[in-house]
Amino acid sequence: MNPQSIQDKVLLIISEILGVPLNKVFLLSNLSADLDADEFDIIEIVRELEGEFDIVFTDEDIEKIKSVFGFIQVTERELKIKSGVQNS
Repeated sequence: MNPQSIQDKVLLIISEILGVPLNKVFLLSNLSADLDADEFDIIEIVRELEGEFDIVFTDEDIEKIKSVFGFIQVTERELKIKSGVQNS
């Protein structure tokens, strides 16, 4: 899966779960301040992404994610690890 399709899918999932139009979800959108997400929304997004991509978010990852881009970064990293491709 290429980075653009990963990004598109993450944006779509966040948009659907938060009930925010897709054209209002930006990479640098702050989840709580810009998109009005609470901790339950974050957990729902995590569950959906884990199911969609067959990956696992650690508690540490979840605590650090503050923006839409944070979800994309963790998703891409976990997919690379899953496929055996790691950054050196």
